[in-house]
Amino acid sequence: MKSKFNIESAPAEDNSLREDNQNRDSETLSKIRKGEVSLDRASQLMDRQAVRQTTQTVAFYAQLSHNEESPGPHHTVAFDSVKTNIHNSYNRYTGAFSAPINGVYGFIYTLRMFCYNDGVFEFIKNDEVEGTIQVNVDGGCAGQFTTGSVILALNVGDTVYVRTHSTISPNGRILSDRNGSPYFTGWLIAPL
Repeated sequence: MKSKFNIESAPAEDNSLREDNQNRDSETLSKIRKGEVSLDRASQLMDRQAVRQTTQTVAFYAQLSHNEESPGPHHTVAFDSVKTNIHNSYNRYTGAFSAPINGVYGFIYTLRMFCYNDGVFEFIKNDEVEGTIQVNVDGGCAGQFTTGSVILALNVGDTVYVRTHSTISPNGRILSDRNGSPYFTGWLIAPL
């Protein structure tokens, strides 16, 4: 005989357990009306609910709190002022985000350079270039910000970060002040 679990005694927030139970064709109508499902089925549904709650909360947003004076090539930009870090997957010391679950993620990164400066920056996934932007303020002070965006499928443990170009040194400094700060942000779009 199967063990039974009465869903009426489950917490109110587990409505998905109740709704899914009511839609199961394999359960007899009388068992559904009584609000009973097998313990194995209830456990599976609760596990799915826990995964849903976990996967909906992956996001981070960090700014660069200081100028980066004349960074060389292949320099990782560590956006050190973390404003949001849901799931604690962004590391302010390394500047890297590590995927906590398999999924499709969106990222936006913005760099700012001082007047008459320029630089090329790369978006990296596991040491492979996935995107490149150029900040070019050579002609004066207009358009100091440049923004890049990337959407990627990541597996658990995949790491992404922003760095200066691997062979081209920026000409000048990355600027962060009261008029604006470079930032790096990312979030889970959908689990895979």
